[in-house]
Amino acid sequence: MRRNKMRLTTFRNFFTSIAITVLMMLCVAPSGLSRQSGATSTNQNDGIQWRTNLFGAFTDAMAQHKPMLVYFYNEEGPWCRKLQSEVFTSPEIRTLADKAVFVKVPDGLDDQSGNAKKLRDSLNITQYPTVAVLDPSPEKIVERGRVVGFYDSKSYYFQVTKILLIQPSIGGQAKQ
Repeated sequence: MRRNKMRLTTFRNFFTSIAITVLMMLCVAPSGLSRQSGATSTNQNDGIQWRTNLFGAFTDAMAQHKPMLVYFYNEEGPWCRKLQSEVFTSPEIRTLADKAVFVKVPDGLDDQSGNAKKLRDSLNITQYPTVAVLDPSPEKIVERGRVVGFYDSKSYYFQVTKILLIQPSIGGQAKQ
């Protein structure tokens, strides 16, 4: 029991360090994701305003006291395309538009400081599509949870809603 407690404490300390580092990296370079420096955009998709600027999404989420829903994807991936065309446009998912700040992070695109790669690496994103729900604060970013892979719209809605209902982090941990 004591050994598990030590492992949990070590994991928390490690994750807190990563979260603080990611936050600092996001604050240093507020440019958007692009092959060309400085390009930013927002995409309106049936009620969900998708941002492509990590720093802009981070500051908006903090100002609005909302979590960030970060969608990591590969533009060539069939499951990513299917998720975008079938699930993110569904009526169920559109009802979540005001519950979080939505940001897309495509594989291979980044800002000049490499913030997308740093965030992807710090969260250990290895599969696409992945949606991570994050709580931003001036001190750190804490992950509430994630959904990996493709699910039908009702299942996806259930999973994302369950994560969004987790209490915002206090002291570095999301409260269930």
